[in-house]
Amino acid sequence: MSSPVGETLLTVCREARSELLLVAPYIKLAALVKVLDATSPGVSVQVVTRWRLDELACGVSDLAIWPALCARGRAELWLQPSLHAKYYRADNRSILGSANLTGAGLGWSASSNLELLVESSHLAVDLSLFESEAFRGAKKVDDAIYLAFKVALDTFPPLPTPRLEGAQIDNVKFATWRPSLRFPQDMWRYYSGDRDSLTTASCEAARLDLTALDPPAALSQGVFHSWVALQLRQHPEVQAIEAFGAQSRRFGEMTSLLSSLGAQDGAHAWQTWMRWLGYFDPTRFKFHVANYSEIFEVVAPTQESF
Repeated sequence: MSSPVGETLLTVCREARSELLLVAPYIKLAALVKVLDATSPGVSVQVVTRWRLDELACGVSDLAIWPALCARGRAELWLQPSLHAKYYRADNRSILGSANLTGAGLGWSASSNLELLVESSHLAVDLSLFESEAFRGAKKVDDAIYLAFKVALDTFPPLPTPRLEGAQIDNVKFATWRPSLRFPQDMWRYYSGDRDSLTTASCEAARLDLTALDPPAALSQGVFHSWVALQLRQHPEVQAIEAFGAQSRRFGEMTSLLSSLGAQDGAHAWQTWMRWLGYFDPTRFKFHVANYSEIFEVVAPTQESF
């Protein structure tokens, strides 16, 4: 039986002449291919989703959407870690609701969900602000980030059910969070339950940092390390640090950058980021001392480094 939800989306895609925007936290390859097949090859496609290793391991989303978009051409993929909304726009026609870009969400599988998609013209709302927020701080996918997720997923333990969506405790928002734990190696001690060696202050800092990073439970130490590294790569401030570090930067330049991004104490913020990036992603972020100043630079990864 044809699904009205899925058919609504396909109808919108068929009518696209210039651009198509697909926004959903869960996207499966088969559903995306069906949508792309209904879209004219000349239409520019932008996709916004989120990738979490636990959700990818459960199969609620597919990494393979990246090669599919590359093969199509005129397409971009963006990662927005805080994404929960489902929103689709073809040129000036928009629909939104509860349906993810999956077979179950759009009524194209035997065990489909009860979902809803509604045209925005019926709601009399301006969605331009939402679109701006969806891209704010989002990470544009390239082969390097895709390979990093692919390698990490190969070692990730299979999980029986996806993580439930819900509000984070303490309202620690990932996009505005900065690490507070001074020694990042203590993150594993806190996460794994080995907390007796940590001070009360370190335990509280680790708890807040884990709330923002939001890893699933019971990861091995190596997988936990990969999890944190990939989450950091998607953080808006780390993206700014990466862009600024495309050429070698001195300590003072980095503290000025962080101050301009809102840090009350740029030096303290950079010292903490230095420890975290150097510990969790040492092949990408390099530090050395020259003329009594720490020098920072981003090293472009090669496929062999994954």
